[in-house]
Amino acid sequence: METRVAGFDERGAYMEQRFVVDGEIYAQAFVRARFIRKSGGTVMMAELLDMLGVEPGTAIPVVPEWAVQWAEATRLPSTRSDAPSVWKEVAPVVPASDEATH
Repeated sequence: METRVAGFDERGAYMEQRFVVDGEIYAQAFVRARFIRKSGGTVMMAELLDMLGVEPGTAIPVVPEWAVQWAEATRLPSTRSDAPSVWKEVAPVVPASDEATH
C-alpha cells in the first residue's frame, strides 16, 4: 500500500492510498482524517504540522476542489453530536439469488 498526503484544511488531513501489486494499481482511496486527543477533542492542523516538524511558511499541498466538495457532502457531525452508523441506500439492493437471472 502506498500513501501520500494530499493536503490539509482546518478540520483534517487528506490522504490518497493506493494498493499496488507489481507496479499496477488495484484499488485507490481518498481519506480525510481528523486526529483525536486521548483526553478528548481534536488536534488542530496547525498543531499537528508543528508536531510533525513542518516549519511555518512551508508550502503545503492544496486540497483538490473535488475533495473539498466531497468532504463537505460527507462531513460528520461534531464529536458532541450523535453519528449513528447507518448505511444510506443509494440504489435498490438486488437479492443475491436474483443477480444470476439479470
